[in-house]
Amino acid sequence: KAKVMIACVSDEYANSKNCRMEFRFAVSTLKIPTILAVVGTGYIWERSEIGLLIAGHSLSCPKVNLQSENEAGLLDLLKEVQRFLPVSSDTTDNDS
Repeated sequence: KAKVMIACVSDEYANSKNCRMEFRFAVSTLKIPTILAVVGTGYIWERSEIGLLIAGHSLSCPKVNLQSENEAGLLDLLKEVQRFLPVSSDTTDNDS
C-alpha cells in the first residue's frame, strides 16, 4: 500500500480528467499524504479542483516548486517524502 503520493502538478495536470480523479482518490478516499511537485509554468491549477482539494489538507499536501531548474527543490522533495515514511528499525550492517 502506498504511504505517500507525489503529484507532479501543472495547469495541464489540473485540466486532465484522469489526473483529477487520481488526485481526488488519493486525497479524499485513501487519505494518504500527497506532496505537490509543482511543474510547468503556470499557477492556474491553484484555482482548480486540485487547489480546492488541498485547501483543507495543507499539512498533508506540502508543495515543492520545481518549475525552474532547482537542485535544492529535489532535495526538498526527498525530505518531504522521508517525512511521511515510517522510520525503519531494520538496519543492515554492510561492514561484516
